[in-house]
Amino acid sequence: MTTWDAWESVVATLVDVVYSKNKKEGLRRSRIFYYYLKKDCKKIMVSKKMFLFTLGLNKWCVIPKTEKNRNGFK
Repeated sequence: MTTWDAWESVVATLVDVVYSKNKKEGLRRSRIFYYYLKKDCKKIMVSKKMFLFTLGLNKWCVIPKTEKNRNGFK
């Protein structure tokens, strides 16, 4: 396993994605991201800004990793 593969799995476990079941026209959000950091083996919900800044990522690094996790790809 490469370092990048390990990093992808860490990010995938710290981000939860909830997909909207409503298909209403004009619905802006089809998914909602919940970001967590671990402290004392507990997941603590944090803001998107804090999550990305703490891990040194941008949002375009997080979205593909969560999509891979949802679709079952590794």
